[in-house]
Amino acid sequence: MKRAIVVGATGGTGAAITEELIKRGIPTIIFGRSRQKLEQLAVKLGSPDYLQIAVGDAFRPDDVAAASLGVDVMFHCANVPYNEMESRLIPLGESVMEAAEQLGLKVVVIDGIYPYGRRQMNEVTEEHPKQPHLEKERPALLMSKCYLAANGVKRKS
Repeated sequence: MKRAIVVGATGGTGAAITEELIKRGIPTIIFGRSRQKLEQLAVKLGSPDYLQIAVGDAFRPDDVAAASLGVDVMFHCANVPYNEMESRLIPLGESVMEAAEQLGLKVVVIDGIYPYGRRQMNEVTEEHPKQPHLEKERPALLMSKCYLAANGVKRKS
């Protein structure tokens, strides 16, 4: 990996991914809506020269694509509040994936637990069936399948 972008860098997962990329000396762009939060994250990480801030809206593929020029890997860590999953999760995922597709980028998607539903195995592994038990969690399952399909991966679930 020569250069990365972290979409949703100021959230918990995005900040952790960014921190690891910076520790490894990988030139990184942190992308989010709030310049103030992005600047706070940069300061927390020591403001290295190879860290760049990009402000934009992850729901706008053109914003994501413009910020992603020159990167070879995109970390998709953006998310929506739980109460907005039904209406906003799929448009968010589609926007980020459209930007990545425009630029031919590899995408690392940080997925949550919602597509899995209730535990159905003693030891939960990647083979755990994806069966959300609440209607508002179904968009997470749909997006998970879309992410995998976009990368040519087929899974049973």
